[in-house]
Amino acid sequence: MKIIILNRQDRVDLNTGLLKKVSAYAANKFDNSRNMELNIVFIDKEEMAALNEKYRNKQGATDVLSFSYRESLSIEPACLKAADSGSFNNVENFSVAGEIVISPEVAKENVADFTPDFFHSWNFEREIALLIIHGILHIYDYDHEEKSDSVKMESLQTSLLNDVITNFKL
Repeated sequence: MKIIILNRQDRVDLNTGLLKKVSAYAANKFDNSRNMELNIVFIDKEEMAALNEKYRNKQGATDVLSFSYRESLSIEPACLKAADSGSFNNVENFSVAGEIVISPEVAKENVADFTPDFFHSWNFEREIALLIIHGILHIYDYDHEEKSDSVKMESLQTSLLNDVITNFKL
């Protein structure tokens, strides 16, 4: 799967090269086609709050939003389109799986909120990897609305995260 990273914020430093590798590793567990694209967009907290209200009717910023285009590839929020996504959509047999939108500011807050005794090894890179994996799972139809679905999603999420932490030494 082709991973496109768009960093549209400048408040938190990101290792986009590492994040692209982590994203490709996790996404390829679901679809390793070279004709599939996944966009990962990093935005500031204010823009995330606006998107959260627009698409989920919830106030305030969240850490991650996912938009799956696997069923209807023509539905793409205009504010999230990659600069070159139009040219990809015109290529025969090429599809955009979806977009994951992440607020690094909220991710940093998440890390700060962990209890140090229990999550002594938790860090920003692991948090971002978790959010990417969480977003990928939503794109591939996993959810956590019902208890049984939540258990299944969290189990897979934990397994993938442990795999990523081990393989990328996060």
